[in-house]
Amino acid sequence: MVALVCRLVNVSSHAGSPTLTGDPDRPFAALLPSAAYTPSKAALSALTVQCANELRKEHILVNAVAPG
Repeated sequence: MVALVCRLVNVSSHAGSPTLTGDPDRPFAALLPSAAYTPSKAALSALTVQCANELRKEHILVNAVAPG
């Protein structure tokens, strides 16, 4: 019998990282301020961690990728 493998992959961005965007010496600090984009990517990162913790017991792997 073949085991079913479930994965959930969210597409995020490094611009959602408070560490990368909060440091004025980092390249992401040069991004134009956005009231929607950066907070939404930060929320997606938090949601990914929460889903990973909750769905682990169901053997569902949850990841986020940040291309670029």
